[in-house]
Amino acid sequence: MTDQVSGPMLAGNPRRTVRVVLTFGALLLFLLLAIGGLFTPVGQALDQIVLDVAMGGSTRVGWVSDVLTQSITATTIAVAAAVIMLIAAIRARFALAMRVGVMILGANIMAQLFKTYLIHRPYMGVGFDLPNSFPSGHATVLMSLALGLVIVLPRKIRSIAALVLSLAVSAALVSVVMLGWHRPSDVVGGILIAFMWAMALAPQEEPSPVKDTVNTAAITVSMIVILAVGLAFAVGGQQRGRIAQVVAQVEQGVPVDMMTDGAGTIALIFTIGVCAVLVALAVLAVNLVVYLQTGRASK
Repeated sequence: MTDQVSGPMLAGNPRRTVRVVLTFGALLLFLLLAIGGLFTPVGQALDQIVLDVAMGGSTRVGWVSDVLTQSITATTIAVAAAVIMLIAAIRARFALAMRVGVMILGANIMAQLFKTYLIHRPYMGVGFDLPNSFPSGHATVLMSLALGLVIVLPRKIRSIAALVLSLAVSAALVSVVMLGWHRPSDVVGGILIAFMWAMALAPQEEPSPVKDTVNTAAITVSMIVILAVGLAFAVGGQQRGRIAQVVAQVEQGVPVDMMTDGAGTIALIFTIGVCAVLVALAVLAVNLVVYLQTGRASK
């Protein structure tokens, strides 16, 4: 299918307008997340609560550590990117191959530049004084490769591939938190970077048939999960107050497992909610890219 390239950049092209808004919106969210998650005691404490609780289940995902350590190297990333580009080339879409290569390379370079040179995580007495890990390189690699593969696949298998890949990647991202490799904000930062580059560089094809049940369901369910979790914390006045108490204790350096009066249960509920949002964000990001690449034909 050919890309839509005619007409003004925004006028008369709703999909393109949405893509531009989402590209810059993802960048803005990334910057706000960096400020709130790294440079405020409350942000650091919220991250630490999830990290403390999630790491309690690290033994269940210990095998993931070996898989990720052995599979995510500079060589394997380069090979995976080359294979993805080759798929596009085999389909005689050479411009798409270049786009995907730039997308994967750009997202991962951007993540490493921010993490290594542009962002410093100040120690505010929360957790341990460790080097900055925002954004997650693991999240950026996994998301950018998944997005790259989905983008180059034929549209008739793109939606089901997007669903399977997004679920697999989201499971790996939650495991990364459980292993203690990254805080939740690190993972979200990696998702946003990969999503931003995909929004900017994925082609915009001629609209597909009117219905795509798999893609629509994936987007709808993931948005419902995000909104439901957000609403639950927003309207749960008593529970929100108890979470604030837990946050205050963590800010003072108290480990979650040392707290009493049901604080551990509150932290567990909060952690489950955050992990559900991480899964939903990954699924939403991948499937939203597919929707805006493929579109829907009018009846």
